[in-house]
Amino acid sequence: MALLFGPFYLGTFISTLLYIYPAFWIIQLQETLTLTQIGFLFTAISLSSFIFEIPTGVVADTCGRKFSVVLGYIMQGLSLVLISFFNNFYALLLIFFLWGIFGTFVSGAQEAWVADNLKYKKKTKLIKEYFIKDHSFRKISLILAGFIGALFVKQFGIDIIWPVTGISLIASGLILGFVSEHKLTKERKKTFHRLINQSKKSIKYSLKHKILLDLFIILFFVSFFTMLRGNIVWQPFLKNLGFPIYAFGILFSGIAFIGAVAPYLAKPIIKKFKKESDFFALILFIQILIVFLVLFVNNWILGIILMSSAFFAFDLYNPLRKSYFQKFIPSEMRATINSFGAMFIAFAFILSAPLVGYLGDILGPKMTIVLSGIFLIPAVVLYLKLKKQGFSSFKEAPSAIC
Repeated sequence: MALLFGPFYLGTFISTLLYIYPAFWIIQLQETLTLTQIGFLFTAISLSSFIFEIPTGVVADTCGRKFSVVLGYIMQGLSLVLISFFNNFYALLLIFFLWGIFGTFVSGAQEAWVADNLKYKKKTKLIKEYFIKDHSFRKISLILAGFIGALFVKQFGIDIIWPVTGISLIASGLILGFVSEHKLTKERKKTFHRLINQSKKSIKYSLKHKILLDLFIILFFVSFFTMLRGNIVWQPFLKNLGFPIYAFGILFSGIAFIGAVAPYLAKPIIKKFKKESDFFALILFIQILIVFLVLFVNNWILGIILMSSAFFAFDLYNPLRKSYFQKFIPSEMRATINSFGAMFIAFAFILSAPLVGYLGDILGPKMTIVLSGIFLIPAVVLYLKLKKQGFSSFKEAPSAIC
């Protein structure tokens, strides 16, 4: 099992060891931009992701997942290094758009790469274990990244976050370049016609599959919520309450520690539920309650408690949600359908990022976080619908006919 997973775990650990920008980037961008402009930077990433997810997913299915993932990591890293040389809004808008494009080469493809390597080895039962452990390795590495980030920012200033993080992504691409890829389907002629047919077939399959379609809609609303809840306004919210800037790295490490532990707690908890959809619905309902309580926060200690609780709940939910999703996808469409799912995330971010920036400037970060809970209600309802229709149990996806 170490030989199957080890290189991927190592790549995850090394790639995130210097992944320090998430702890500081909104604060850093606020030095020259408004929250509304920052929201449009998110939109640039999301728009390019939305446009390129399917084409690059098909490239991964036809040209190789390894090629796609390695290229994506290296080019993302170079994009982040480039950010450190600019503070003009329009220049940053272009760089963020390119960053989004390169991210699509990784999203979906890496999960498909791992899943099909396991299927090749006839060890598909280990898929859920991989997602949970990979999540934990990522969080453990991020724990160290937060402390490293705090030291770097205190020593060199907040602008250091971009080149340091860029190096971590480039390192990830180089490490994964040494991992083998086991192909389950015959090598196909890499023509534009083939790319289009693969895309059409995968989208058609997804839209006709009742479970997948509901899960895509849930993904949209959860992504909309996560943008409003935390991607832009949590850092300004805590900063407004007097939280020191360099300490965001330490906070980031604490949240990463919670995230490393949460999936292991999720496994025994979910066994107590007859339907996995019950577990997912409950976790999202708890998220609604947490963001509503932000309304009563008047100091950064309480703010950190609620923020940590929100991320803990999401870390209970997300790894199991990913493994649940993979069970319904045929192998030969896996990367393309994963990319189709990523398009729902991108579309949610396209709509929500300018909104959250505008609300943050007009109503303030606190009220923006409180209002975010509204967008989880449809997701909870849909999970309860899956329960009613009896779609909560795993069923292995059939092999699609090519």
